Amino acid sequence: MSKENPTAGELRESEEKLARMQKIGRWLLGGAVLGWLLFFYKMSQTSEMALRYSDSAKEEIGTWSLVLTVWTLIALGMVVLSKKFAKIVGGMKDGRKEALRAQLASADDNQRAQIESELRELGA
Repeated sequence: MSKENPTAGELRESEEKLARMQKIGRWLLGGAVLGWLLFFYKMSQTSEMALRYSDSAKEEIGTWSLVLTVWTLIALGMVVLSKKFAKIVGGMKDGRKEALRAQLASADDNQRAQIESELRELGA
């Protein structure tokens, strides 16, 4: 997508990709929350003696902690980035609408119909 003058189709495609990214981020975040809940349940069911003396229990807890931490960070990163990208795409869409309105003032009939069509497509 050209940054200076994106078309309505390019903007629509960007919005679709953004929606997919937001959906994936929400699913990952939900999975991370469920994973943490399961981890804390597992911790409450593990005896204190096993936590103190069993190397395999310590290793398993460390693995769970590491995986869940990375998973949570990735999910949060996707959610935060998708919100930033939403602002960027929204700004590009607004900029495109303003540029089309400026072109509309000096357009002839053929161009006017095409510009109005693109404005409708952008929701203006």
